[in-house]
Formats: sequence, C-alpha cells, structure tokens
Amino acid sequence: MIEKWTMFNFKSIRQETDLELAPLTLFAGPNSSGKSTVLQSILLIAQTLAHKVGSRSVVLNGALAKLGQFDDLRSADAEANQILVGWECRPRQAVVGRRIVRRPPRVQAGIFPPGIGTVEKVACDVSFDANPGSPQRELHQLQPRLFSSNLTVTLRGEDYTDLISEISLSQSGISGPSVSEKLSRFKDIPDSQATRSSLDLDVELDNDSVAELKEYWNSAQVIGCELRHFLPSRLTLEIDPAEEIAQMVAFSLLGELPRAMRFGRDNFLASEGRIPASALEKLSGILLETVDTESAVGPLLQMVSETDEQETIGFSRWFHRLRKLSPHERDSIRRLLEESDSLVDRIIQELRNEISAEPQLAP
Repeated sequence: MIEKWTMFNFKSIRQETDLELAPLTLFAGPNSSGKSTVLQSILLIAQTLAHKVGSRSVVLNGALAKLGQFDDLRSADAEANQILVGWECRPRQAVVGRRIVRRPPRVQAGIFPPGIGTVEKVACDVSFDANPGSPQRELHQLQPRLFSSNLTVTLRGEDYTDLISEISLSQSGISGPSVSEKLSRFKDIPDSQATRSSLDLDVELDNDSVAELKEYWNSAQVIGCELRHFLPSRLTLEIDPAEEIAQMVAFSLLGELPRAMRFGRDNFLASEGRIPASALEKLSGILLETVDTESAVGPLLQMVSETDEQETIGFSRWFHRLRKLSPHERDSIRRLLEESDSLVDRIIQELRNEISAEPQLAP
C-alpha cells in the first residue's frame, strides 16, 4: 500500500510536497487545485513500470495517461530543470475475518544476505529532465532522461531486526568523474552497449552493501549501473584483476575461496585469470622462508616447480591441481598459514606485485 506520495515541479505543484495516504484517501478541492495532477503523477509511474521498453526512464504517453511532452509537465516559470516524483509503500494487507494479516513479499534468494526474510518498506524517488543544452533535447522532450534516482528498501529479518539497503543514482559528471574519464581508465572496453551506457550513471551504496559487495570482489569499485526504467537492475564494477588473482591464490591455500567462486558466479577470473610463473616462484620462496623443512609444504612446492617452465597458469588449473593434494597435505599447508597472522597478507601483497594486469569492467 502507498503511504506517502511526493511531487516537485510537476505542473501546478511547484514546491516539494508530501501527501500522506491512508487505505481510504479522498481528494477534494476547487478546480485547478491539483487533484488531477496528483493522479497523473501516479499514472505516470504506473505506466512506466508496466512498459516493456526498459530503456525509457519515464513513459509520458502510455496506456494509462497521455501527458504530452516534458515542458507540458514542468511547472511554469520554474527555476529547476528537473521534475521529481517519489513515494513510500508497504506490502499489502489482507483482511481475514476481523484480523488484518500482512502478506509481505519474500526476498528472492541470492539478492540479500541469508536471514533476511521479508520486505518491510520501500521508498523511491525519481528525478528526470529534458537534458537542457543537449543536441538531443527535442528527443528528450518526449523521452526524458533520468537525472537521479534513490531507492531504499527496509528488510525484516527472521529475528525481527531491520536491515536498510540504499542505492542512489545520478548523472555522471555532476559530482563524480565524467563518462570519458571513466573510460580512460580501461584499455579494453566491453562491446556491450548496456555496459557502456551504464557508465552514464554514478552510484552510491550504503556501507553494509559495499561491505557485502567486497565479499565477492575485494577490489570492486561501483562505477555504473544498468537500469530497468529508473530502477537499478545490474551494477557495473571496476575490478583490479591482479588484486583478485592474488587474493584467490592465497585463500585457495587456506581452502577458502571468495564467495564469487563458491556461489558459482560468472567469474571471469576463473576462466581468464592467469598466474605468472614469477608469482608462483615468489610464493615458493615465501613458504620456504617460513618452514624449517620442506615436508610440510613439499607437495605444494613440487606443484609450483612443475609450473616454472610455463609463462602463466590459469587459476582454474591451479585450483584443480591444489585440490588433488591429499587431505593431510592440504591440512599441513593450512596450519602453516593459520599459525602466522601476517603470512597470508604477505603472500597477497607479494603476489600482487608480481602480477601485471589492467583494470577491467565487470557487470
């Protein structure tokens, strides 16, 4: 159920206005007082979300309402170029006998952490304009561009605690790097038009979401977002392959792979990540410095030496060969690493210095 509706610079509503809505809400007032304006803003959002063409930020003319072009909606003589519409809503309630029973939607597995069971509240606002000054301004009159969007989801856990996740989108170059500055950091740009278009947006996540993201990719920086209308559908990340490969090699020795591989994600490092022979030589040297005898890590050192003649080894091949060691041999290596708090960090740093790789885009 919608509990609050917000408008700004939309027809006769020039100032940002919040309307509190109840299960039964009546609009009453004289002509031209804004009753139809409120309903039109609701229809605008409804027909946008129902529209099959997800690349259009908002749909001004659809099955529910014909609203003309952008300048027909923007308040007359308005100082701001953007129109804003926002809302807060909660899951529907069903009346059973004399009781009101809440039926919150279940959270799709794999999107949020385990233990988060239901959606408690969703708040969203979308700001759009006709991209003033752009050569395509006439097109944007009919198909406005997204200027910014904010989405907040409150999740209710099975222990009745709430987790608030937030994502904010804005046009690149306003408060962050421009699209050209983003592209200049990459040697190889994906052919995907969707990935390129995603760089038009800057993204901010809440701290908990950033921390969870780094459980998958330790070096990840969010630099873009693909959209379904004004809603985020897929993040675009900047990845440091050298950092990721070093992390994966070190943690594979502990028998702990990053979540990106444990959960079977589309991990380009698993198939394309290459470990230089010099990095494996460095690993061998670190291990030899740490033990008095080679017995604890002998099988691993032998595996490393067998790779010395090759220029690189794929991470998948490295990992599968590591798994062929006996449980006793793997336990010996794991105990060795666990006994030293700094050894794993040193391995990661040394491997990172031996691996040369350009930053990459990962959707």
